[in-house]
Amino acid sequence: MNLAKPKASEQTEAPSRKKQEETAATTPIVPPARIAPNNRTGTGAHDDAHEEKNYRLSRRQFWVALVTLVVLALYTAIAAYQAYKMREATKAAQESADNGRQQTDLFRQQLIGTEAAVIVADFGGFEPNKYAFNIGFRNDGRVIGSKVSVRLAARRETVSGAMPIGEPWSCDFDLPPVVPGKVSGHQCFLAGLNGDAWQPIANFKQTIAVDGSFSYWNGFEDARQTICLRYVPSGLRSRFGSEGPGSFVSCDWYPAWIEYLRERMAGSDAGSQPPPR
Repeated sequence: MNLAKPKASEQTEAPSRKKQEETAATTPIVPPARIAPNNRTGTGAHDDAHEEKNYRLSRRQFWVALVTLVVLALYTAIAAYQAYKMREATKAAQESADNGRQQTDLFRQQLIGTEAAVIVADFGGFEPNKYAFNIGFRNDGRVIGSKVSVRLAARRETVSGAMPIGEPWSCDFDLPPVVPGKVSGHQCFLAGLNGDAWQPIANFKQTIAVDGSFSYWNGFEDARQTICLRYVPSGLRSRFGSEGPGSFVSCDWYPAWIEYLRERMAGSDAGSQPPPR
């Protein structure tokens, strides 16, 4: 039988494989080395880039906010200064206007005082036979007084004024324009007054009180005057002679007239002078 001899390469390979198998059977298995992850790649690098972007954005926002705050502060300061200057200008204008009004009012008052109509009430005596009293209105001004309107109420009362007696009388009337230097008169009648009612007045136990007012146009504005008068009779007997003015006197001087006549009637104070009317 013709057997072929193995080739030299086959002879050499057989022992080597066997040796390798023996070596593998005796050598322990070592796990492969683990490679540590690279933190600068993958997700880590992406996080760093995101943080850098947020930092730049925050820094930009900070500067924008700072600039905005500075601009707002400057605007507020400018607005406050402008408001202050406006207040100063308004105050100066108001003061100027007030001074102008004061000067105008002063000039007007001076003009009224020198040129306006000045109507004065001038009460005459009482007429017992007519039971009426006379009243005149005199213009002491420079222009005509117009729209003269008089409203009066008369009544009897005790000398001290503590008690009214009877019903009052009304005397309301209007006058035509009063020329400067002239007097416009009127007569008020006390209807129902008779001799018996007049006797206490003549003896100065009672008086006739006249209260009211009159208004008129003085050429510049409406003017108004009050009237308050009390009647003081004449013919009162004292040891010094006849006493009393026999006319109306102002309410301001009426108490002085009462005191004066009482002293005269009592016989004292012979050298005193009668009060004004």
